[in-house]
Amino acid sequence: MREQNKYTEPGAQRDNCREASAVPDGRPATTTALTRGIRRYLVACGGATVTELRLASGRRADIACIDARGIVTIVEIKSGPEDLKADSKWQTYLDYCDRFYFGVSPSFPLTLLPEEAGIILGDAYEAVVHRDCTPSPLAPARRKAMMIRFAQTAATRLMRVEDPTDPTTGSLADAIPSIPSRL
Repeated sequence: MREQNKYTEPGAQRDNCREASAVPDGRPATTTALTRGIRRYLVACGGATVTELRLASGRRADIACIDARGIVTIVEIKSGPEDLKADSKWQTYLDYCDRFYFGVSPSFPLTLLPEEAGIILGDAYEAVVHRDCTPSPLAPARRKAMMIRFAQTAATRLMRVEDPTDPTTGSLADAIPSIPSRL
């Protein structure tokens, strides 16, 4: 998943990334910008992404990505240190992915992030893996459940765009959590 960009060019310094970063101030705007840039990166690497994917646990993954090999990646966006400190749920995502990353801006204090998680640095336009994670393969049944959940979520969202007046779209979206939670 590594590509050359402004964060990885030879001689690029982290301070230069901060200056060139297109991440706005403010938590919601930062989260939106990071989500967009990181999704662009994941798609450029051959993945398909959805945001706010509801997991069987009831939690929502900020970004879920499935690549052509069926590898499931979850990225938890952190807009700042306060956002990380308020988060005690990130470890619950590990049961639902092969790879887990924190998505942060280049100005985020990286020493605050847990060693066992990968790090993706990004802005509103692009991103790069700063530290790869240790892959932890999903069990086949959990992988199948995640694929179904991902497909249903993506299809329902597409239906809402194509036919926003369809009254059944909402009820289909509500049916997604009916996948057995034991998986």
